[in-house]
Amino acid sequence: MPALTSPEVRAAFLDTAVVACAVLALPEAEDIASPIHTAIRERGEEQAAEGPERVAAAAAQACGRLRERLAREPAGRLVSVYRGVVIRLDEYLLTRLVELALHVDDLCVSVGVPTPELPEAARAAAIGTLVEVARLRHGDTAVLNALARRERDTGAALRVM
Repeated sequence: MPALTSPEVRAAFLDTAVVACAVLALPEAEDIASPIHTAIRERGEEQAAEGPERVAAAAAQACGRLRERLAREPAGRLVSVYRGVVIRLDEYLLTRLVELALHVDDLCVSVGVPTPELPEAARAAAIGTLVEVARLRHGDTAVLNALARRERDTGAALRVM
């Protein structure tokens, strides 16, 4: 993520983050019993059954392929993500970054190992995206209260997932 030093850079980032957040804020995102979440868990269980070495090898191969492919993708490429929602690839990647940041922690906690620090730019982008989701769902006043006035945070405005 670029340093958010100028109003123009910050506006460009927030533009991207708002679209990514709209995808993360879909009502289905909250219902862990929904068919989409059930299917995701089932795929994960199938892959995990192959053993940790196979999962790690598949992840390393996927990272290699993505590194090469993403370098070739044109700016502004559109992707269909869910139920006909079409967004730019960079917006979609923000949603994946949030998921990755959260699930790395989930995995580490589940096996009792310390969660590694993600790169600062990745942490900042994930946090910024989640704050934008909170703003979309709860409004700016609720987010400000959640950040600075715990006694006025009546709706747990920062709980977005």
